[in-house]
Amino acid sequence: MSGEVTIPSMLIEELRRRGLDPEDVVLNALINVIHLDPNIVVEARLELAVKYLNEGRVLIDKDPVQASEKLYKAAEEAVKVSGLRKLGTRHGHYTCGAFMRRNSTLKM
Repeated sequence: MSGEVTIPSMLIEELRRRGLDPEDVVLNALINVIHLDPNIVVEARLELAVKYLNEGRVLIDKDPVQASEKLYKAAEEAVKVSGLRKLGTRHGHYTCGAFMRRNSTLKM
């Protein structure tokens, strides 16, 4: 199930200018504000991964560049799900950024 929320265009532009994905910012804000159970976060991110995967498949022949962007986002969500599943519920509420800072040799 998908819902639609209107965010002022100036905020969308500012997020993109800062290199942030508006959907991801909104999802992370919701996760942190209402302290979602990690299992619900996993399900939400899986839903996004499937959405992006299906959108990418449709675009492969029409617009390969946009298709690759959608497929990249599907893979990105799948990696986030993998990380969240690795943490499980024993670590409480984790954002993907917190997971990456804790478990990566790369600096964020």
